[in-house]
Parts: sequence; C-alpha cells; structure tokens
Amino acid sequence: MLQSGEFKIYSASAGTGKTYTLVQEIMHLLLQKNNSKSFSQILAITFTNKAANEMKERILQKLDEWRNGKISPPELESIKQHLNLSEKEIQERSQAVLSDILHNYSLFAVSTIDTFNLRLMRAFATDLGLSSNFDVELDTSQLMGEAVDLLYADLDKNQHLSKIISHAATENLARDKSWDISQELKDNAAHLYADHFLEYMKEIGQLELRDLVKFRAKIIAEIDEIQKFLTEKCEEIKNLVEAEGLEPKDFRGGSRGILSFFTKILKGKIEFPTKTQSEILENHQFASASATAEAVAKIEKIFPTIEAAVAQIKSKIVRLQVCNSVNGSINTMSLYNEIEKNLNQIEQEGNVMLISEFNKIINENLQSQPTPFIYEKIGTKYRHYFIDEFQDTSSIQWSNLQPLVENALAQGDTLMLVGDPKQSIYRFRGGNPDLMIGLINQEKQDFGNISVENLDKNWRSYDQIIAFNNDFYTFVANQFIPNQNFQNIYLQGNDQKINDKKGGFVSIERIVIEKDDPKNYNDYVLENLLTKIENCLQNGYELRDLTILVNTNKEGNLVAEYLQENEIEVLSNEALLLSNNPEIQLMLSVLRLITDTENQQFRAEILLHLKRLHKLKVEDFTAFSLSILRKPFAHFIKELAKISVDLSHLNEKMNSLYDQMEKTVSALQIEAQNQEYILNFLDEILKFQTKNESSAQAFIAYWEQRGEKKSIAVPSGVNAVKIMTIHKSKGLQFPVVFLPFTKLDVKDHGLWIPLGEGKFNHFYIKSSNALKKLEEHLPQEIAQTIAQDAQESEIDQINKFYVATTRAEEQLYIFIKTQKNYDSFSFSKILNDYMNTKVGISETQYSIGSPEKVSAPKAEKKAENTVFYPLKYSNWKEKIRISSEHSKMWDTRQRASQDYGKKIHAVLERIRHKQEVQAVLEDYTRNGLIAPQEKEILQAQIQQLLNRAELKEAYENHTVFNERDFISKSGKIFRPDRLAQTPKGWYLIDYKTGEESPKNIAQIEEYKQFLAELNIEIAHAYLVYLSSKIKIIEVD
Repeated sequence: MLQSGEFKIYSASAGTGKTYTLVQEIMHLLLQKNNSKSFSQILAITFTNKAANEMKERILQKLDEWRNGKISPPELESIKQHLNLSEKEIQERSQAVLSDILHNYSLFAVSTIDTFNLRLMRAFATDLGLSSNFDVELDTSQLMGEAVDLLYADLDKNQHLSKIISHAATENLARDKSWDISQELKDNAAHLYADHFLEYMKEIGQLELRDLVKFRAKIIAEIDEIQKFLTEKCEEIKNLVEAEGLEPKDFRGGSRGILSFFTKILKGKIEFPTKTQSEILENHQFASASATAEAVAKIEKIFPTIEAAVAQIKSKIVRLQVCNSVNGSINTMSLYNEIEKNLNQIEQEGNVMLISEFNKIINENLQSQPTPFIYEKIGTKYRHYFIDEFQDTSSIQWSNLQPLVENALAQGDTLMLVGDPKQSIYRFRGGNPDLMIGLINQEKQDFGNISVENLDKNWRSYDQIIAFNNDFYTFVANQFIPNQNFQNIYLQGNDQKINDKKGGFVSIERIVIEKDDPKNYNDYVLENLLTKIENCLQNGYELRDLTILVNTNKEGNLVAEYLQENEIEVLSNEALLLSNNPEIQLMLSVLRLITDTENQQFRAEILLHLKRLHKLKVEDFTAFSLSILRKPFAHFIKELAKISVDLSHLNEKMNSLYDQMEKTVSALQIEAQNQEYILNFLDEILKFQTKNESSAQAFIAYWEQRGEKKSIAVPSGVNAVKIMTIHKSKGLQFPVVFLPFTKLDVKDHGLWIPLGEGKFNHFYIKSSNALKKLEEHLPQEIAQTIAQDAQESEIDQINKFYVATTRAEEQLYIFIKTQKNYDSFSFSKILNDYMNTKVGISETQYSIGSPEKVSAPKAEKKAENTVFYPLKYSNWKEKIRISSEHSKMWDTRQRASQDYGKKIHAVLERIRHKQEVQAVLEDYTRNGLIAPQEKEILQAQIQQLLNRAELKEAYENHTVFNERDFISKSGKIFRPDRLAQTPKGWYLIDYKTGEESPKNIAQIEEYKQFLAELNIEIAHAYLVYLSSKIKIIEVD
C-alpha cells in the first residue's frame, strides 16, 4: 500500500494483473480514512476511454461487493494488514464511499489524459483567449485536410506559395508521381504535429516562407555544385589514366575495378565504392596480375592521386545525399507554416479545437502556473495520482503533469505509475518508454527515492505459454537488443512465475518454398492456418476461442477472404465497418436520392441494393428497372410501393434528417442481424444534425470524409474467428492465438535530423533509407540520430511481437517465412535463429506442450432462437403533449412531478447508450419539447440514473432494444421499455411515471415469463419510477 509521500512504480509484464493491482491500491486509499469524500482527491489517468471505463467499473463493483460482505480471504487479509479494519468497518466505509461517488459522480476522476487536459482547457479558456464553449475535434486528418485545401485558394495572392507548390508538382512528375501534392501534405501534416515533434516544428514555425524559399535555393545550388565537382573530378581521373596509356584490364578487378567507380558516376550512377573496389583500396593491390611491369609502375605512380580523388568524392557523396534528402522534403516542409495558419483560421471561425493541440497549449501556457491556482481553476485538489500504461506517455504529457505530481509529493501525498516498457508500441504517436525506464533506473534525482516493484507472476496464460515467452525473449534480449536498458527490462521481465494452470501448447512452423514452386508464402500459410483451425475445432475449441493477429488491415483482409471462402465465420475490422454493410449502403443511396430525386444513377443504386437484399420481388429486374428509372419521382415511389417498398415519406416534409431516415429504416424492414449497424448509423446522423445543418447533402459530404472509418463494436457471443491487428489486441487475451505473418521488418520512414545550418538546426526528411546506407560516413550528430532511430525501430518491432505472443492463454501458433538472405533486422530471422537453437536448421517444426484442449469446457448455453421484429418508426413528438386545459395549469405538485417524469421517460426512450444523452436533449430542446432551463436539470438527473451501479451496465455500448414489440407464444404483444444484452446477462428495465403499485411488479414478472419463452433469460429486472426524485426497485 502507498505510504505518505511515496512515489511508487509497478513494472508489470504481460498478464501480471496490473489493473487489479492498480484498483487494489485505489481501494486501500478510499478506505484508509473514515472520509467518504476521499475519492474526489484521487486522479487516475489512463490512455483509452475503454481502459478508463473498465477501471471505473472495477472500482464501483469492488465497493459494491465489499459493502455486501463479499470480500475474498486474500483481500480481507490485505486490508487488515494495511488498514487494520474489521470486516464491519470495511462494509460501512465501502457503503459510504460508493454512495458519495454515485451522488457526486462528476468528481470521480478516472479518465484519459485527453479528458483531463480538456478540463484544464475549459477552466483556463478565458486566460487563453478561447471561447468557453469551444467544440473538440478528435479527427486531426479532417481539419488538416481543410487547411491544406485552403492553400490552393491563396495561390494567386502569394507568389512564394505558388512557386513552392509549382516546384513540388514538377518534382513529383519527374518521379512518376501525381502532380497534386495535396494528399501528400494531408498524410504528413498530422504526423508532423505529433507531440514528439513539437520542439522541431516550433523551430520551423519561427521562419517566414521566404526563409524556406531561400534555403531551398541554397540547397539546390549546393547540389549543382557537388554534381559539377563529381563530374570534373571523374573526368580528371579518366584523363589521367588515358594519358598514361592504361586500360581497365591493367587494374585489379578489371572492368569491375576501381576505374568503374569513376565511369559509373560519369554515367549518373552516384554511389560509394563496391565491396571489391573497397578491398582494392584497403589492400593497396592496384594492378592486375597480368599487367606488364611498365603498367604496374604507371599505376603505382598515379594511384595516390586516385586514392585522394576517391576520398574527396566519398565525402561529397555523403554531403550530396544529405542535401538530396533535405531537398526531397523542403517543398512540403515549406508549406506547413501556411497550413498551421489556415488551421488556426478554421478553428477560430468554427469555434473548434483539435484535441491533439491540448498538450502543446498546456505546455506553452499553463506549465508555469502555480499548482494551487490550477487546482482553484478546476475546482478540485488532487492528492493522489495514478497513471496507467505509463510506457505510452509522451514526453510533453509527462512534462505537463510534473508540476502537479511534484507538488503532491512535496506535501506528503502520493504518485503511482504502472506500465511495461516491453509493451510500448505507440512511439509513432509520441509514446516514450525511456521515461519509465529512466524513472525505474532513477537516472535523475528529481523525485528523490522511488519505490519500484516488479509484478512477476503471470495470471493469464498456461505454463507452457509462459515458459516459451520467458525462453524466447531471453534469447532475443541476449542476441538482438544492444540497448542495455531495454535488455535489462526484457531479462528481468521474462522470468515470470507460473500460476496453477498446467499445460498449453506452442507451435512454430517454418514455411519452406522451393525455387520453382508456383505457390508463394501466402498460399502455404493460409492453407496451414486453415488446417490448424480445423485441428483446434476437433480438439474442443469453438471458433470464438480463436484469434488471428496481423500487422496490417491488408493482411487481415487476405486471411478473412480465404477463411470465408472455406466456410469459416470471421469477425474482422472490415466486417465491422458500417460502410461495408449492405443495408447501410442502401440507406446511403436513399440519402443521395433525397439530394436529387430525379437522378437516375441514385435510383439505380437503390434498385440494385434492394435486389441484393431480396427486397425487390419482381420477375424481371431489368425490365422493371427500365420501366421506372426515367419516370417522375412520384411515379418511381408509387411503383416501389406496389411491391411493398414504401418510400412515400420521402415526398413528405419532415423536421429532421434523423426522423426521415428512421422512417426509412421502418419502411425497409431491416433484418435483425443488421440492426446493430443501422442503429449505429442512426446515431451518427443524430450526432451530425445536433451540430450541423440537418440536410442529406451535408450529411453525405460528412460521411464521404469520415464515415468510411466508422464501425460497430465487436459483438459479444458471436461464434466466429476474430481477426485483428496486433495494435488493436493490446490489453486483450484469447484462448488461442495465430501469428501467420511474422515479417516485422523495420520500414523506411521520416526522420528529423540535426543540420546546424543557420536558422535550420533540424530538418525533416521523408525517407531515411539512403542515409542509413552511409551511416558510418555521415557527420557524427546525423549518424547518431540515424543509429538511435534504427535501434528504436528495432525495439518497437520486438515490443510489438511481445504484445502479440503474450495475448495467448492456452495455445500459440507462429509461422515463419524462410529465406536465404534476411534484412539486417527481421523478425523472421530472429525466429529462424531461435528455432535453430532448438531443433536444428533442417527441421521445419518446433513445439512444446500438447495441442489437446486443457481448459474446462464452458457451461453449455441454451440455444437462442429469439425472434426480434423489424424496427418500427413512431413519431416521438406525439408522445409529449402540452396541456391547454386551464385546470391542469394550476394542478398539484404530484401532477408537476408526473409531467417531469414523462419528459424523462420520453428522453430515455430515445437513448440507446449513455453517450447519446447530450445529443437527444439538444434535439428535444431545439424542437421546443423541452425548455432550455429544463435541459441541464434533466441531463444531471438522467446521468445520475445511468451511472447508478445497478443500472450502469445496461447503458453501456451493448445490444439494446428500446420500445420493441415482442409476441408471446400465446400471441400477446408486449413492449418493454428497455432490454439490453450485456456480458452480465440480459437487463429488463421499465419506466413508470405514476405512484408505486404492485401491478407494475406483476407486469415485470409477466415480461420476464414471456421473454423466457423466447429463450431470453433475464438476469436483472428493474422498475424505475420517474419523478423529481427517481426510485429504483429490483424485481427478483
């Protein structure tokens, strides 16, 4: 347990229960003093919303368990040891803290770093010259794209800008690339404004456009000068050799000897001496064995001149490559200041701010503020800080938090960091694992003594998986990690203790391809993957137990397509995209038709989608389509109605796009299995129209820019093989893991290099490969930068593979592509070398353990044959009535309370997930159904309801059915207010606005009985009485 003034770090390897440890430490702090408000002094920071929600849920669940006496013996022993509390005191304090959290939920500060930064930004908005109600934009690429587009609008006003874009377009054409550089700028812009590049971009930001134009002219002049020198020097050597009457055959190596070094340069192939040429120079064996004595004498006479020329040329080639690398980026780099100006203009005009700018603004403006002043502004003083996944923290994020945590430690409060540098795979987003390593090693004494504890017991995996990972990464650390700090982290972190799970299986298989084999690696690995999947199924696993981890979405699509062809159900990123769902494609076609009702292409798209979805019941599709495509819109709609496709509402004037599309969904009778896609799509429309113009045209433009990336959450309980990228798998675990593609080579990427030339201390180059080849000849600072980047890239790949192999609980299958020559760093080479130490070079398979399933079979689930009926449209405005009767205007408090309850009821009917509360309330307010002064009161009460421990799970991002008609076996139609399918079972919730009555409980019991007939077993049933004071009754 944390002691007063303690700074503690938990170094937590994969599977060692870091979240459990973090929650236990927070629980101890919550109960340490008999003060139920202590939770408001804790700030716990995570790096994803999912992790924040999971931590909140665990804390609330643990408080709920402890208040009810459900404390495990180890937990009870720990509390007694550290807090000296009796079981009764634990229950009482847990009850008090839980009650206070639920009644003051906004003070429960478990959030992402971005959420905390937003609080700071809102609190200091006036001081920073910002609007207090600015909107936050999460999609960096969207605003960056708009900023790039504005560049072209200014071409006729800005001569320098026009000149740079023209140069860039010309150079792209010379490299057989598109003349349009806008996409290149958009791709690089967001990357260059990442946290870890801010100090470099600050240098560039201080320059004027003319400075960059002058710099470009200087670099090009130097390139021309070097090329002229190279030509003249090579001509000089050529003339010298000819003057002596010598020929290539007189020199060692003949046509491939030292003279070809000069002739290649004269032909435009500028490169360093070959291996043969370098050996000739090193050994001073210049003449060929067949050369005459006279020729040998002449060669010995002129060779000092040749050696000096080679040295001069090599030096110039190095400088030429640096200049070429800079020149390759200078056009686009010159434009980024202009892009930033445009971005600022867009943000000011739209009252919006990129979330990625928060760290920069806080670092520049708030870091120097006194800590008490910051606490006063945000309304809370934090005494205990917890930071999860610290290895993914960026330097600037840590710099921004340091003043707060230093102040806390100085006053005897606490700081706890949890993380694992081996799982740092987000360096490209600014994550800096060296921060955590430096603190573990106590390289600086900024914080005094730091307590470091290694969590060394793996609770996740079976012992054979643990044994393999321990052995493999020890081998990797000793053979392939030169960085001493990281080597120590891997050696210490891969001595994990096993748990009581015995068994498991690991298989590594080499794919050997003969030279004349028509099949390639992908063919073989996919065939082997299918065989392994079939073997797992025969051994008792289900498809849902199997997960395939890939490096890229392209690899994932390849695997998904092959497995689907072989009738294996899969869940992949592509399958979860809204835009790939055929029903969504139909909805989008309807939206396009709304923008232009006479457009024949849009009509044809609708007809094709209807045909593919088997909703167009006509004998001759072609004849039917041709007969109505060119008809007036009213006739087109009428003919569709004749075949039960009623889109007549498209002729009606409706208040909002959401209403129009909700009615379209009802008219099209969407299949149950696609309702999750449709409901998410409707959510997108609702969110869009809350902030934007409610028109089909505006939404289509928005969707084409952003909609392609929208997807549904992975459905729970679906029996299918999961396919996901390694990055997406971080933090998850699966019974069986397959790694079919292990060629995790270091790819070429951009890099900031030190130039030290006047105003240009550093400069960004788009490609570093050319410089890497000359690393040993580069200026020292550039060479060190290149070497450090290469080392970091290699460590990132090792970390990525570590994340992949440690996801497995029971079985792990790895495939390797064998080849004669590997790149200098390749994970295929690492795996091959490891296999060679185990089974020898000629063996193609290595395994440990047994492939038999050892985990206990899961409880047999009752087959669900539930029938969900099509989504139906009902005009929600008709559900709220404003009474005009005089007598009701002066009714009792009870009447006012009931009316208030009805309004909450109407809002709750529209809310599927808790994230939608704001959007629904704004929609009601805009349409005059809720008074503006009521909105905040309603929002506070609804948020309080949705965050109640007993109901919270039912409003998370799960499958939800609001106001859905069901038919019992006896034919009776019933409509529960809310039905939610969650990992904790089915929730049934019914809202009531009147007084409590036994009839309401009887109704819930009847609903449960009817639903049980449909194989929906209700785990949690609640009556919620809605009035000015909400009351919840659980119906057992």
